Amino acid sequence: MLFTIRYLQHGSYPVVSPLGAQFPDNFHLARTSLTGLSARSDSTWLRYTEEAPLAGDWFVAAFTLYDDTRITQKGLGPSCHTVLESEARLEPQEDVITLVPEVTAHQRLILMHKINATQFYRFVVPEGTFSAVVNVSKCVEAAGGGPCPLAVSASPLALPTDGGPLTSSVNCSSLSSDNSSNGSGSGGGVCLLTLDTVPNRWHFVRLELENGTAAQFGIQIVLQDGCEGSHKENEYMLVSEMRCQSPARTAFIPVLFAEDSTLGNDSCDWDRVPLGRQSLAGSLAFIYDQLPDPLTTKPPARLNITTERPTYMTFEVQPVQDIGGTLTVALTLPTGLNTSLANVSVTGCLSHFVRARVLEDGSCSSGVRLTVNTTTFSSGSASDSGGRKDNITNLPYPEPGDWYLTLAVRCYLQQQYGRETPLVPCPENQTSLTFHIESAPCLQASCGANGACYQYFSGGFVFSTCVCWAGKHGYGGWGCTDSSRATPDFQLLLATLLLTISNVLFVPAVLLALRRRYFTEAFVYAFAMFFSTFYHACDEEKYVFCLMRLSVMQFCDFYAGIFAFWVTLVCMADLAPAWSSLMNVGGAMLVALGVEYDRTGLWVFVVPVATAFVCMVSSWVYHCRRQRALYPSLRYLLLGLLPGATVAGVGLVCYALLETEENYKYTHSAWHCCIAVSILFLLPPRRPQTDSYSPVGGAAGGSGSSTGKLLRVTAGGSQQTVNTSSDSERGVADGHR
Repeated sequence: MLFTIRYLQHGSYPVVSPLGAQFPDNFHLARTSLTGLSARSDSTWLRYTEEAPLAGDWFVAAFTLYDDTRITQKGLGPSCHTVLESEARLEPQEDVITLVPEVTAHQRLILMHKINATQFYRFVVPEGTFSAVVNVSKCVEAAGGGPCPLAVSASPLALPTDGGPLTSSVNCSSLSSDNSSNGSGSGGGVCLLTLDTVPNRWHFVRLELENGTAAQFGIQIVLQDGCEGSHKENEYMLVSEMRCQSPARTAFIPVLFAEDSTLGNDSCDWDRVPLGRQSLAGSLAFIYDQLPDPLTTKPPARLNITTERPTYMTFEVQPVQDIGGTLTVALTLPTGLNTSLANVSVTGCLSHFVRARVLEDGSCSSGVRLTVNTTTFSSGSASDSGGRKDNITNLPYPEPGDWYLTLAVRCYLQQQYGRETPLVPCPENQTSLTFHIESAPCLQASCGANGACYQYFSGGFVFSTCVCWAGKHGYGGWGCTDSSRATPDFQLLLATLLLTISNVLFVPAVLLALRRRYFTEAFVYAFAMFFSTFYHACDEEKYVFCLMRLSVMQFCDFYAGIFAFWVTLVCMADLAPAWSSLMNVGGAMLVALGVEYDRTGLWVFVVPVATAFVCMVSSWVYHCRRQRALYPSLRYLLLGLLPGATVAGVGLVCYALLETEENYKYTHSAWHCCIAVSILFLLPPRRPQTDSYSPVGGAAGGSGSSTGKLLRVTAGGSQQTVNTSSDSERGVADGHR
């Protein structure tokens, strides 16, 4: 019973290593949503529920684990086919209330609500929004006015879930009566939850009751730009109707605004670097770079960023057409930076969906971190504090959507134990660096020296992958860089030598066939030896020599190997020249058809060999009946047929039953040797020209009648005609003595 493994991934193809192979260095493997499922191939349904799935495309990768390394001849063993049936059902969340977020500082929009069960809300944020604050105020139990029984969760793109990758949450049950609150938490009668936002996408809020008690509260959404602004102390409710005590009098209601609001203040906005996309030749290949300079019409070679506030850039990975390659993001500090007063460190935070923030300790609020600086630290890597002037990260099968690269500059005096200390004000207000954002198939459109990069197109989807020479060479992994199972070089050389030099044993068979005047058979053996040698020389790894296309040599190798069996059996049959010629030509056509149809199939070998064997046995039976004697001779049966068939049988067992990926070089070489040696025993002795009989009657060179006439000239010149009987004159030589 096989195990079927399936991986479920949102937005892009799953990035997995089912056999545990290592990924190349600087690969970022964290995914927004990746689920692995395992099932037995026993025709039972496996049910899996994905709570609050992200909107968009979902991809499934499925494969079976099969540990048997035997190389079984096609048709000898059971054929295993795994059929995967899948069905998806969507259950939408009912009763989701739409909220209108505040986009100005002139009015607070609060929805007063009372709930008896879990309630969901949603809202959309515009471009340029950094974060949103979910504000739950005036929250009490509906009956009795007890403490707030709510737990607030929020998430962009999908409904919030416990432990979800994008979910933020806060418990409002600890709501106190003080007038102080800051960030996520409760205080001053207000429960706040800060959420990073995705522009122009739905965001969802979930309110849960802690103890099942109904609650009443006010909820509002406050949008923020790049500033970490404070919140207004005064709250104003949006009401649907105002009733004045005196209907005859117009009521003027004053509207007050908080003076400390920072919404709409552009002085703290981050610097944004606009990028342009350039598509390259081929699929999955594109780059993002700065917009061209109007004077030079070329993108600037360097990016100048301020040291006073963060700088960010955004680029898009398009669904379907961009997700099948590898996205590479690199940062480099140029040489020649002025470090006489302070060293420079640039931290980059690469994040998906939301803009990441560079925190005070130099880490990122989300995403992957890239750091470059002007000092040297030998163990620097993509996850270290820095210590390198260039840093690179690779994202295989990048998820679609907006990606953000946030850059922040820090200055320090020196680096000790991997830490930049102490931090000092930067002497200059800007610094320069080089960035590189590129997508390419596989790993920079290459798989190194141990594999080849292939692109697959199926059903409108395209993806690239490295096909490693793992079957014999042993390299594996995403970029064919994992050498944990690699075959040593001496074994690779040994495999090439064994599989090629073992064909030299066909030389004695060729010479013996020539000596016995079997020229057709000698040519076929030489043909088989030549193409078997060069096919295996081209099919091996590292130590390779290809005389022509591998497919051509593979066809010739399979064809010549099967046809060598055919001509040997036809030769053993001892047919008349005309019938022998017909059988060889017919066999050549039959074998060529079978090899082209399915060169690795069982029947392409069995049918020609069985046909020639039946022909040989039929011819032997005919000779026995005609000569009334054993045919072929006992000497040939004991010293030729018996050892030859035994050696050939041993070779067939090695070829069909004993081959594995580990011992292939030994068992297949033994197959070459056994077949070549068996020919030396099976090839019949040389036959005289007039000593061969046809199964259809008569001598090979006669008319086929049982009687004939012999014209004899005497010494006197007279002629005498003598009737001869075929029975009395029949030769008994059978050519196998």
